[in-house]
This record gives sequence, C-alpha cells and structure tokens, in this order.
Amino acid sequence: MPFNVTLIKQRLYCHDQINRSISRDYGLGNREFQDPEPFIEALLECLGQAPSDDPLCVEHSVNKVFGAAVRALASNSRRWIQFLQCQEQLRKILCDYDACEFVSTINATDAHNVVEKIARLLGGQTARRDAKAIVEWARLLCACPDYYKNVIVALALDLCREANEKCRRQPSAAELLPALVGALVSKTRQSRERYRQLPIPCACVGLPGMRYVLASEFLRNLGWNGFKPDRHVKRLIERWHPGLAAEQPTECYIALAGTGEREFLEFVQYSLTGMALTPPGISYSHMDNLIWLLGAYVEKARRETGTNYLSPD
Repeated sequence: MPFNVTLIKQRLYCHDQINRSISRDYGLGNREFQDPEPFIEALLECLGQAPSDDPLCVEHSVNKVFGAAVRALASNSRRWIQFLQCQEQLRKILCDYDACEFVSTINATDAHNVVEKIARLLGGQTARRDAKAIVEWARLLCACPDYYKNVIVALALDLCREANEKCRRQPSAAELLPALVGALVSKTRQSRERYRQLPIPCACVGLPGMRYVLASEFLRNLGWNGFKPDRHVKRLIERWHPGLAAEQPTECYIALAGTGEREFLEFVQYSLTGMALTPPGISYSHMDNLIWLLGAYVEKARRETGTNYLSPD
C-alpha cells in the first residue's frame, strides 16, 4: 500500500486557502498554476532538495556545505517563510556563506553580538541555539576545508564496507543515510573509534547543533536522498498504517551506528517505513517533503480528516 501521491498533491493544491498559505510561506508569490503538477514542481524546486545520482561521487565546496548546514538549522522549528524573509540579510552577515571569511569577521568583532544578530533574524524558541551552531559550523569548516570528502564521504564508504561484512548486503546511498546520520550524531565509543580511521583530525568530525532529523535535512540539502521523519511525518505514517514502523528491521543500523537509543531507533524505523511506502517515480526526499506539507497544512495534529493517503494494493 504505497503513498497515494496523486491524492496528496491534490489536497495540497485544490483548497484555495491552503494553496495561498503554502504559496506565501514558500515564496511562490502570486504565481498562478492551472493544476497540481506545476504547483508541486515549483514548491519542490523552492525546497532545493533534488537528489544527486550518487552523493558519494559529488564534490562540495566549503561554502556549499556551510550553506546546507545553515538552511537545515534555519528550518529548525520555524516556518520556511521566516528564513526566506531574512535570507539576504543572513547571507550578508555570513559573508555569502564563505565560512572562513565569516570566521575572520567574528574574530575581528564581538562573536556574542554576531550570534545575537543571527538569532534575531531567525526568530523562534531555538534561535540562539541555532545561531551558535551556525558559528560553530563556520569554525569547523574553516578548520577542515575538505569536510565533505574526508568526513561525510569517507565515513559513508567505511559504513558501506562494514555493511558488507556485518549485514551481508551493499546498501544504496539512500539506505545508508540513516546509518551515516547515526554514526555522526551518536558519538558512541564505536563511532569515535571509526572517526580515528578517517583522513582528518577527530576534532573535525561533528554536526554542530544537529540531532538525527536535522542531520538528515543537512545531508538532503547536499543531494542525499532519504526521509527526514519529524513529528508530522511520524504522526501521519502511524495514522495510515499503525505499527508498520515498529516492524522495520533495525539490527543492521544499530550495528553500523553503534547505538540503540530510542531516538535513533525511531528515526531509522520511520525512515525505512517512508522509503518502503514511496512509490516508483518520486524520490524519497520529495515524498517526505509532500507528507510534511500535508501534515503542516492539511492534516494538522488533532484536526486530521480521517483520510487514509495510502493507495489500495
């Protein structure tokens, strides 16, 4: 019973008030769309998470990685319109996402004032924490300019080799994503041992200000294909197919990430469930985006319609 993509797109497009709210919040303005497809296409383009064919073969500059981290942190517990409205001001403060130039600016001024300025632009309860994490990211990337190659790609390749040994399978990049996030976030003894094998100092390994969901968003901003199962996505999956997430096999992911904590297990279970329910013809990242939008604008918490958005077998 895969997700009914056609129905989801129709529900996001066909209700005028919902359509206008989404268009406002994602910067689509007064553009007119004659049917759901171009509307959804424009919306997904705005989100900027089109997966690359193979993220392990892509080279990303320091500035690209810094921009991806900023976008992930800016999306934390706030509407996307808040980021769009302050995007140009933020870009200017962050020296057009030039991490090292931004670090030089911070070192020459008062870092606390810079954090406060960023926090005011972001707004929301997590603003100061996210602003501090943005500064930490800049310092990390300036100190480790080959971060994507020597941390993300190197760690992913190591996990691929280990998956062959421990799980007797070769995972795709999408299947590998939850394990990669787990290994980066968990900071277990096993993870720290793995960091020592990377061609970069252990101090360069990290995801400042991010847990599993935000880390997944960060990697999707760099072209990784996968689910970011936050509260909206988990709630709707559980309504449409109760108990399916709990049935997902997590043993291999626990072995690879070196952690079995509840937060990680739920992240893996709902990631795998989302992937299993995604029909052919749409990426996991885009499917996740559509379900999130449905939960945020149509099937809101405690105001669900009772519609099941899974297609019959």
